[in-house]
Amino acid sequence: METLIAHYIENRSVTAAAKALRITRQTAGKYITNAGFATVRRMTDRDIELAREAAQAGETPHSIARTLGFSPHTIAKALS
Repeated sequence: METLIAHYIENRSVTAAAKALRITRQTAGKYITNAGFATVRRMTDRDIELAREAAQAGETPHSIARTLGFSPHTIAKALS
């Protein structure tokens, strides 16, 4: 569990931590939440502004997602 928490702190991504340890995202989320971390993070107005600026500069939603720590789908929805 300590390794899972370390991965989560480093990447702020439940999915990335789960993949690194080869467990499901749901299982990773439960352990991380039980350890006292909030795993749901919504895009703030500032996040959306940064995403729009990056898109205007020619970055792809996937690239923006990696930079801001959200899924490409979330970025695409924010840009639409």
